Amino acid sequence: MDPALFYPLKNSGTEYMGDTTLSLTVTDAGTITIPSGTLLVCDPFAQFIGLSHGLVYDVPSGDHPTKVTIANIPGKTPVNAYLSVVFSNTEPVTFEQPYPHRNPDEIPIPSAMRTDGVALDSGAAAVVDAAAAEAFTASTDLDSFTDYIHTDAPDGWFNLLRDHNGIAQTPLPDHKENMILARSGYDAGFYPIVAGYDRNHTMVSLHVDFLVVGGHPYD
Repeated sequence: MDPALFYPLKNSGTEYMGDTTLSLTVTDAGTITIPSGTLLVCDPFAQFIGLSHGLVYDVPSGDHPTKVTIANIPGKTPVNAYLSVVFSNTEPVTFEQPYPHRNPDEIPIPSAMRTDGVALDSGAAAVVDAAAAEAFTASTDLDSFTDYIHTDAPDGWFNLLRDHNGIAQTPLPDHKENMILARSGYDAGFYPIVAGYDRNHTMVSLHVDFLVVGGHPYD
């Protein structure tokens, strides 16, 4: 894809598939811990109760900054345009849609399953260490998970997003790893996942494109 039509971590960009130039603001979303070297991108309110499944990617392990690029739309509330995980300070020279991670003993990804993005039926995206997310799911019953979402406490997931302008982080209960959450653009939808690569084709960033700005015509 043409880097000139892709605007994560930039200060301006054109409205998605339009001509209006919007100012962009990049805000810190927190540091994510990825000890397993695998990153799950998902709808957090559906993933952990089996209503949908996100995609897992091979990424550099360690602690990495996450960013949200916000589009400032005249006369409207600012909107999240990209959720990004940054693995290196190196500027990407190419952007591509990466193929998800699969373990050798796993069933192949069904041909009907889209691998170019993630469905966000709740209108929110999350990134989290994939192994930690799997362990959390295995150890958490549905009632307990519902409490994490709907609790009236300030750290309930819905409340975190509401109280922090659509960007939040939270530890996975009983795990050292954390999860970064962001409201997805204008609403629910299917959103592309794009990786940035350096000259050696090493992944330096991963982005969820909420289709608010940009000129790349995804198929």
